[in-house]
Amino acid sequence: MAEARERGKKTAERNGVKPGLSLAVIMVGRLDDYLRDVAKDSALSIPESAIIQAGTACMKRAYRIFQSRGYDTFLMPAGCRGAYHVTSLAGATLIMSIGPSIQKALAKETGPFIQQIDEDVPQDVLDRLLTIEEFRRAYEPDGMVPEEFVTYGATNRTLTQFIECGWKPIEAYRFA
Repeated sequence: MAEARERGKKTAERNGVKPGLSLAVIMVGRLDDYLRDVAKDSALSIPESAIIQAGTACMKRAYRIFQSRGYDTFLMPAGCRGAYHVTSLAGATLIMSIGPSIQKALAKETGPFIQQIDEDVPQDVLDRLLTIEEFRRAYEPDGMVPEEFVTYGATNRTLTQFIECGWKPIEAYRFA
């Protein structure tokens, strides 16, 4: 996504257009949810303590790649399921999508408040997650080609939920 943004930015600048803000959203909690089900369906013995770090691991890896390559696209973790999704990214330059329940959970945090973006997900956790093919596809920089993204399970679930819970009710009101 960031590479496409860079190409678009160059084209815009050549045409005298000021490029706008660019965001790349990673649905950290939705990825965790999906991988939890994949692990269960595949009878993999992956503890919940590892599953809830999957989205964080992907976000941290993407963040490091974006920083090392100098992309000006902001990463945006979304779909957070707990304060841990936010606190584990402390110190990063991100745009956050934080729902009310996560805001309340964060308000209850007592610290210590330290930068955690540069702390790796523990290697034993990462090793367990890497036994899930669907995690590897999300985690590895070349785990999927762009055309595969729309068929990826977590993407399908997100799109379905947006259609069922968002667009369909709106359509019902429009024609009522």
